[in-house]
Amino acid sequence: MCRPLPAGTALILAALVARAAADDDPTRAKLDQAKAAYGRSTERHRREVGEWFDGQVEKARGQKDKKAKDRLDEDRAAFDKTGLLPATAPKGLRDQGKAGRDALDRAFLAAVGDYTRGGKDKEAAATEREFVAFVRKSSAPRIAGRWARDRDGAVIAATANHEVAEYWATGKFSTKGTWAPGPGGEIEMRWENGWSASGEFKKPDVVTVVWKSPRGELHPHDYKRLKK
Repeated sequence: MCRPLPAGTALILAALVARAAADDDPTRAKLDQAKAAYGRSTERHRREVGEWFDGQVEKARGQKDKKAKDRLDEDRAAFDKTGLLPATAPKGLRDQGKAGRDALDRAFLAAVGDYTRGGKDKEAAATEREFVAFVRKSSAPRIAGRWARDRDGAVIAATANHEVAEYWATGKFSTKGTWAPGPGGEIEMRWENGWSASGEFKKPDVVTVVWKSPRGELHPHDYKRLKK
């Protein structure tokens, strides 16, 4: 007759199985630890951001400043949707969110590198796909920066305040506009010269941007993130 294991014994066995799995794949174990740390840092960041917004709203109410209060409501809604904070937020608070994402980015890249170095190509490919899915899901904060076009070196510069500008390879200004996150993780851009564009992450450091002319012509190009 089979008897169920005592609850304590079952927990010990589960822990041993998890430990054995980690021993079999230390790269995955390190990545899982980084993901858990990111989850904790994100929770802490959102809590502190909420406290900052609450304090600013209370201040606006005390000053009977409805415009400031309404603007804060809009900024909070934007943060809930995109993870982006307004420029008026304390720099330390803005850097805190970026630091957590950067740490997880490094962990993903390290895991892909470790798998590749160890000849585990399937694991490397699967981890890279997981990384790309994560980047797409949280793409809004990651579009900020400078991106160079593969064909001619033209550059798109995006800011965390939803502004975007294009420069030719010579550095000469071309046009400017705004960007916003799309429902599927893509980046939608609207330009003052009448063009529009939609960007989608193919790799963590590569965005495929499909430009659309005022006449409806489509022009896809890959852009790689510049380190500086």
